[in-house]
Amino acid sequence: MDQDQTYHGRVFCVVLSDNPEYDQGMREAFVPICSSAANYVEALGLISSELAEHHLQLEGTEQFFNEKYFDGVPSKDMSVLLDRLSEYPVQFSDVHYFPADS
Repeated sequence: MDQDQTYHGRVFCVVLSDNPEYDQGMREAFVPICSSAANYVEALGLISSELAEHHLQLEGTEQFFNEKYFDGVPSKDMSVLLDRLSEYPVQFSDVHYFPADS
């Protein structure tokens, strides 16, 4: 079994019709997120499942890296999420909702 690794970045989502933001005209969202998983595919699976619980459908990633290949310093907000990974294998906050075609 692989040892868990840390992945972080930003994901793009479609807002599902049962999400309260949908009634406000929001159709898409960017989400800063991190995950602890054995590999990239498992990390995305965990993230997809977690987002689905919040009525968001994972559609893509943006600058989503294995931490060991990240050549930089995570933002303050991302550092907080990374620190929380010991509590739960997927962490996110500050979902940025926006209407389609914005």
